[in-house]
Amino acid sequence: MVKISSFLSGAVVAAVGLLNLAVQALPTSTTPSTTSGSSNATETSASHAQLAGLSELYNACSLQFRFDNGQCTDWADARYYQLTCHHTQWWGNAKTWPASAENTEGWVVSSEPRVPSIIAIQPGYQGCDSYGHVAVVESINDDGSVYTSNWNYVENGRGGVSFIWYE
Repeated sequence: MVKISSFLSGAVVAAVGLLNLAVQALPTSTTPSTTSGSSNATETSASHAQLAGLSELYNACSLQFRFDNGQCTDWADARYYQLTCHHTQWWGNAKTWPASAENTEGWVVSSEPRVPSIIAIQPGYQGCDSYGHVAVVESINDDGSVYTSNWNYVENGRGGVSFIWYE
């Protein structure tokens, strides 16, 4: 199973005023867990600095929110574009993203993580609801776990993911 570490993207959240920042680690076991986090300007600033340092491609393109819905898909598309200058070529719930990517020229779906890529978690895995969840892989840790940025994720500790990128 792939271990996942995650944080919500505080700088963008603060800039667009959509969500409060929460710093969280996604579960690395198969046991249910709960999430707790606090929200303040110091964490927002620290998280933005951390996000900026994760990828050498950080400012490849400007951050563009095409979905404009504040959901995980909105963040994953916008952040991936910021890192690679490639928007996703599909719409829909997170659970449909791997199949959509497989059917779109230039996109790769894999069980192995890569920086940057979009992690797609299917319903019922790691606590995802019936829509699934997507996030952006910002770094891969020495132990093989991945560090992601995401919006609107509530977890309870199950595994199972796909990684998507444009080549």
